[in-house]
Amino acid sequence: MFTHPFTCWMAMSKRWTRSRSSMFLIIRTLVPLISSPPLATTRAQTRPASPPCAAQYFAGPSGGYGGGAFTDPELLLRQATVVGVAVRSGVYVDGIQLIYRTPDGRIRRLPWHGGRGGSYREFWLRPGEVLTGISGRSGAFVDSLRFETSFGRRSPTYGGRSGSTTYRFGVPQGYEISGFFGRSGVYIDALGILYYSTGCKNI
Repeated sequence: MFTHPFTCWMAMSKRWTRSRSSMFLIIRTLVPLISSPPLATTRAQTRPASPPCAAQYFAGPSGGYGGGAFTDPELLLRQATVVGVAVRSGVYVDGIQLIYRTPDGRIRRLPWHGGRGGSYREFWLRPGEVLTGISGRSGAFVDSLRFETSFGRRSPTYGGRSGSTTYRFGVPQGYEISGFFGRSGVYIDALGILYYSTGCKNI
């Protein structure tokens, strides 16, 4: 049987058109799958690492360079709880001392830093309350000092009104002040805070 060449050409053209359409559909389906990121990747979130409980952090200090350096021991190692602060002040902040409670309920005090002049005051924390910041003014000495707590309370301002620099050291959420460091002599020459994660207590 004789088939006209034009008829053969038409049949081949139709088959080529169908094949080309099929290939276009396949490519159009695959391209989004190749170019789009996997769904799990687009929704992935990175959680911040938990702070190591052996770590104690520093912020500060502010003040001058006189006197001798001091750093409070780590209360975390004693499983203790800060319950208050003792301060002596007049024109400057004369001295400071942290007050804590031991696991058996006894009230203890860390070493006194600074001099014995000025008026003596104590600032006590309420149950469940922690120290979260200090602020004030300083120059060659720490001129004034005020404490901040997790309950939003602020202590009276201890010291005078002079000082060329305003300072404030606060802790991140979930942390608390565990001690002080700085320099002291007759007065508190410089002061900063030590702090650690509240979640690390009693571990």
